[in-house]
Amino acid sequence: MRAVFRRELRACLGGLRGWGYAALVLVVSGIAVAYYNFYGGSSDIVYAVHFAEYALIPAVPLLCADSMARARRDGTARLLRSLPVSGLSAVLGRYLALVCAAAIPVGVLCLYPLLFALYGTVDFAAAYTALFGLFLLCAGLVAVCQFLSALTSRSGVAFGLGAAAMLVLFFLPLAGAFLPSTPWVSFAALVVTGLLVAAAGDLFTRRLMVSAVTAGVLTLGLTAAFLLEREVFEGLFYGLMLILSPFTRYEQATLYGLFDVNVLLLLLSVPLFFLYMTAAVTERRRCR
Repeated sequence: MRAVFRRELRACLGGLRGWGYAALVLVVSGIAVAYYNFYGGSSDIVYAVHFAEYALIPAVPLLCADSMARARRDGTARLLRSLPVSGLSAVLGRYLALVCAAAIPVGVLCLYPLLFALYGTVDFAAAYTALFGLFLLCAGLVAVCQFLSALTSRSGVAFGLGAAAMLVLFFLPLAGAFLPSTPWVSFAALVVTGLLVAAAGDLFTRRLMVSAVTAGVLTLGLTAAFLLEREVFEGLFYGLMLILSPFTRYEQATLYGLFDVNVLLLLLSVPLFFLYMTAAVTERRRCR
C-alpha cells in the first residue's frame, strides 16, 4: 500500500492534476477572501471557506480522473492483480495519496485565521471547524470520483462522470424541492430510487438474483410502510435529499454552526461506502 501511495502522490504532485486542483480551490477561495474579508473588513473566514465548495465541483474530478483510469490504461492494475496485494490496499493507497493532495489548499487556508488575527478578533473555533468540514467534504468527494474513475480507462470519461456526479450531489436538494411534498410523490420517488440502487448493484456485482431480491424487498417494504403510515411520507423524499447531500450538510455545519455528530457521520460514511465500492469493482476484475 505504501508503494502505491508514494507512486500516486508523485503522479498528483508531479503533473497538472494536483496543482490544478490546488489552484482552483485557492483562486476561488481567494476571491471570496478578497471580497468578504479585505473589501468587507470582516475577520470571519467562514463565508470564504463556504465559497470554496463551488471550486470542488470541477476541481475534484480533475484531481481524481486519471487515478484508477490510468492504472487500467497502462497495465498497472493488471500487474497489481498478479501480486499478493489486495484490491482494498491498492485502492486505499491511491485514496490516501489523493486526500493528501486535496489537503494542500486546505492547509494553506488554515493560515488565513492567523493572518486575520493580526487585524481583528477571530473566532478560531468556528474558522477551524469550517476548515475541518471542508477537508471532510473533500475526502468524501474524492472517494466518489475515485470510484467513477475505476469504471473506465479513459480520463476524459472519468472527468465527465465525476463532474456530473458533483453537480447531482450539489443540486440534489433542489431537485427534491421541485417535487410536490404529497405522500404519493415521495413514495413513487423512493421506489424509483430503490430500483435504481438495485440496478446499480447488478451492474457492479453481476448478480442478478441478489439485485432482484434487493429490489423486491425495497419495493415491498416501502409499499407496506406507505399503506400503514401514509402521513410519514409527507415531504419525506425532500428530507432525505437534504440529509444525503454532503454539500448541504457541509453548508449547515459551516454557515449555521450545526457541526454535530450526524454531520460528522454522514461526511465519514461517504468515503467508507465508495471505498468499499471501488474495492469491490477492483476485486471483481481480479477474479476474471
